[in-house]
Amino acid sequence: MAGGGDYSEEQRLTLLRTAIAQGAEYVDLEWDVALQVRRYGATKRVVSYHNFQETPANLPAIWEKMRALIRTSSRSPRWPTP
Repeated sequence: MAGGGDYSEEQRLTLLRTAIAQGAEYVDLEWDVALQVRRYGATKRVVSYHNFQETPANLPAIWEKMRALIRTSSRSPRWPTP
């Protein structure tokens, strides 16, 4: 888990869910786990992708997957057009 500190993946997801349940204004979710963390209350979700090794050659494909994720996991999708 890049940049995740000394937490296991399960602990990280628990912390995110706890922050949402306690009313955090925003949480930052990696796109590959965004569907595992349910929406609750007024917390807004920032869905992000990080690759600290390189800029992927398939960045447009990753972008499209993230757009599809936002559309399928959002109650009222608002996504900027490139």
